[in-house]
Amino acid sequence: GSHKIKTLNPRPRMISVLITMLASTVLHKPFRGGMSLARCAQASRVRYLRACTAHGSGSSGGSGSRDHVITAISADGSISAKAVVSTELAGEATRLQGLGGLAAAALGRALTCSILIAEGLKDGETFQVKFDGDGPLRGVFAVANGALESRGYVGNPAVTLPPNARGKLDVGAGVGRGALQVVRTKHLPGEERPTQYSSITEIKSGEIPEDINYFLLESEQRQGALAAGV
Repeated sequence: GSHKIKTLNPRPRMISVLITMLASTVLHKPFRGGMSLARCAQASRVRYLRACTAHGSGSSGGSGSRDHVITAISADGSISAKAVVSTELAGEATRLQGLGGLAAAALGRALTCSILIAEGLKDGETFQVKFDGDGPLRGVFAVANGALESRGYVGNPAVTLPPNARGKLDVGAGVGRGALQVVRTKHLPGEERPTQYSSITEIKSGEIPEDINYFLLESEQRQGALAAGV
């Protein structure tokens, strides 16, 4: 049967730690809970992935994956934080599509950010991003739903570029300048089928999280920090 990523709810005192993690770096230390990945389908170069977790005790031991989402919220509900460990998700996507380092970083970031934003959505609701830039990656696509199932692809998986000024993978140059299209699928009150809403904004940096964060601020007036490292 179908499984979901386990969501853990920590004590309120962990909120500041999670916010710091989200604002500065990707999580490296796994929390309790395990997740395995199942390949759902394949269509030419587009590979479909489903993030799953086995229903069980949530122990970190054993041979299962340790990818998962963790959430926290302040006592008054004014501040919330989410973090996701997606190492094996990114690795499986890289293996299935034969991605080089640059493409793997771009797609891994897009998948991770999509899962972070999709966490908490209702069944059938989705969050989708498509980076249509003029860089050699020739586009980056990712979508995730409320069940924390995700899929995505990169137009050109074999791109290689010199490191950026900080000595890191130059995802921004790989994506290039252009447009970021965001599509949300929502269930409206009284409607039997979900409704799609599409928005387009300018790609600011091409680094993926920064552009999605800019969209959330400018188009949805949602303030926060979004970061992903792959």
